[in-house]
Parts: sequence; structure tokens; C-alpha cells
Amino acid sequence: MNLILVSENEIHDNTVIINDSHRLKSISSILQSQNNSSLRTGIINGLLGYAEIIEINNEHGEMKSIVLDTANLTEQPPEPLDLILICAMQRPKTLKKILQTATALGVKTFYIIETWKVEKSYWTSSILGENESREQLLLGLEQCIDTVLPKIYIKRAFKPFVEDELPDISSGRISFVAHPYSECGKHSFPISKPLTLAVGPEGGFTDYEVKKFHSIGFIPVSLGNRILRTEFAVTSLISILTSAL
Repeated sequence: MNLILVSENEIHDNTVIINDSHRLKSISSILQSQNNSSLRTGIINGLLGYAEIIEINNEHGEMKSIVLDTANLTEQPPEPLDLILICAMQRPKTLKKILQTATALGVKTFYIIETWKVEKSYWTSSILGENESREQLLLGLEQCIDTVLPKIYIKRAFKPFVEDELPDISSGRISFVAHPYSECGKHSFPISKPLTLAVGPEGGFTDYEVKKFHSIGFIPVSLGNRILRTEFAVTSLISILTSAL
């Protein structure tokens, strides 16, 4: 954890008491490795900076709570990545990795969509619940020292989404649909911003789905002959597309 995140409603008179195991474990690790009097801290959807340590409460040699002064959190969060990620529903463990990593890379808008090859059972996963998805987003923010939570939209009807909503969403953007059998390789990506990127399920988009994306201006792109796991493909594509920005 590179950033201690706190919510606005935890702060009272510029102080916050942290007593949950997740944050305390990270704080304990930081304090053991460094002689810190402050911690890199951010307010969710707000400012960040260094919070002064006011009090540490230990019990039987174990940290039970810590009190921080948040008065000096005056920095703005980093600029978001102007890339909308459209991702077919994945195996829950894979989706967790995608949410964390893409958030750490600066993505602020996710669309999770239904496609032909998506396993129907995936839609019952708790990862789509607000609490669990938020947890993955927070982990991504902690990693990259950011405070602004991304937004996630769930779209179960593929054709109405692509035909009726996506043209407006992607308007004014350079848009790509990842397809492992595309003739357009990684060296011919027309880099620009803002961007939209669509990535399919484990088995990829069907030809019909790729054609639907292409019909509204999405450019099919490929990372070459090697078929990557979706979470690796997402990271690679975002890195390549944004490397020149």
C-alpha cells in the first residue's frame, strides 16, 4: 500500500482514527521500515498529502489504532487517464485483477458488458456488487497514489449497448476493439487521445461482435500471434496506447 485512503465521513475536526486490519497492517509495515512521523494519505474523491501521526495505540505489542491529523492534505490527485475501458464480463478472479490494474493505470470509467462467449454463471459473482468492486478499485488507488474512484457501468444487452449507447460514449474518441486475429498489429496503432478500448472475454469477441464495433468506428487491433490472458492483454494494450501521451 502506497497510500492510506480515508473517507470524508471518517474525519472529525481534521483527525481520523484508523483501526481496521487492512490499513493497520500496511501502516505497521511502513512504520517498521521507516522512522515516520507522517503517512501518505488521501481522502477518497478528495485531496491527498501527508497526515501527521498524532497517536499510536498498541496492545500486547500489536497496533490497535492510529490517529492521524489530516489538516495538511492539500494536493490534487493525479490527472486521470482519458481512456474508457469496455470489458466483457470475466472470470471473477480475472475481473478483480483488471479492475485493480486498470485503476492503478488511471482508468476512471469501466463498462462491463455481456458477449456471446461470457459464461452466464459469472454474472452471479459478488465482484459485481458495490462493496466488492469498490474494494478492488481502492486497492488500485492505493497502489498508484490516487484518490478518485472510477465508475463502473454494467451492460447486459450487447446489441442495444453497441448500437444505441456506445456511439455517444465513444464520440470524439479514437476507439479500438482488441481482437487477436486482427491484421492491425501493435506497431500500427494510431495513437491519440481521448481513447476508448474494448476487450473481449477469455475466448475473445465473435466475428459478429467485432463487426458491430467496427461499424461504429472502432479499429480492430492485435498484440500479435500470442494469445494472452485477458488481464495481461488489458495492461499491455493500455500501456501501448497511452505510451505516447
